[in-house]
Amino acid sequence: DSAVDGVTNDGLVNIVLAQDAVSWQYSLDAGVSWQDGIDTSFVLPEGIAFTDYDVQIKQFDLAGNASHVASLPSVTFDESVDARFADV
Repeated sequence: DSAVDGVTNDGLVNIVLAQDAVSWQYSLDAGVSWQDGIDTSFVLPEGIAFTDYDVQIKQFDLAGNASHVASLPSVTFDESVDARFADV
């Protein structure tokens, strides 16, 4: 159970954009570097144990103002884990 061990067999992270958001970015290294978001999701790389605050998301409005940074709790994406026992 990912609520217990932080492991999921589905690395898809869906983003719910604020009404005024025109773009968004995500970071897999606690905000050191940022990738532009495409559509409203991204996939975590498999086999990396992300700790709290490693995976971060921020949104931007039309004026370029950044939102508060949101972060995921500790998580590891492992496709080999049985779906009955891994669900984020």
